Amino acid sequence: GVTTVEDKRRDLRMLAAACAAALLVVAVLVLLFLSGRSGRKHDEIVLPESRPAQEQEDQPREEESVLTVTADNVQTVLQSMTRLSAFHQTFTVTRRSGTHTRTAVVDVWASGGRVRAESTDSFETRYLLTDGETVCIWYEGETPTAFSMQDGATYEDLAGLPTYEDIIRLPSAAIREGGFLADSQTGLDLVYVRALTDGAERQYWVSTDSGLLYRQTTTVDGTVVYEAEQTLLEPLAGEDAALADAFRLPDGTDPFTSAS
Repeated sequence: GVTTVEDKRRDLRMLAAACAAALLVVAVLVLLFLSGRSGRKHDEIVLPESRPAQEQEDQPREEESVLTVTADNVQTVLQSMTRLSAFHQTFTVTRRSGTHTRTAVVDVWASGGRVRAESTDSFETRYLLTDGETVCIWYEGETPTAFSMQDGATYEDLAGLPTYEDIIRLPSAAIREGGFLADSQTGLDLVYVRALTDGAERQYWVSTDSGLLYRQTTTVDGTVVYEAEQTLLEPLAGEDAALADAFRLPDGTDPFTSAS
């Protein structure tokens, strides 16, 4: 049929409406796109990874503070260390007096609060066995004698060995140096202490791995009058075969059967 002017106007109105709708859709899409970009940029600014990165930067400083040992805190560091609960340890102990030198080998077995120590030099072998409350002492070929441990006494005192508990009890003013060091020859990490007491300079090296004394020297007027150095350390289990007979007297009896 014949297209009227009214029909043409109607078609133009429909085309205009369709174009407007299309433009509106495009505008909405553009706004959504721009909004998404803005949101992503905002997320990048507050990425959660920034917090762990800060923690990683702080971590080395925390480790450094833990490993810093000084004269001011070395007593606290030693007091907080944990010793092996069962072990066999051997020391070479040298004493000097004038032109005389006496060297002994001291073996220590420890487990469950019980300790056996044997000290051998060119003159004699001395034994002791203790549970921390009672001590049995004897020499080769002799009958053991039992004593009650005096307050504060340790097996190290009785065996002629140094103990770093002495350092813990010293006045803080006596501590002149404290530090942490790695021994390249032995591969051990050690806590070092230097103290001045009773006119003598005492140096201690304690293993951080075992919590046990590794070396100690006492110097008087520039001369080393006493030196003890670990030559063997064997960590043991409480039921280790090496401990089966360690805590028996020469007649085979165990004086501390109630010990844990």
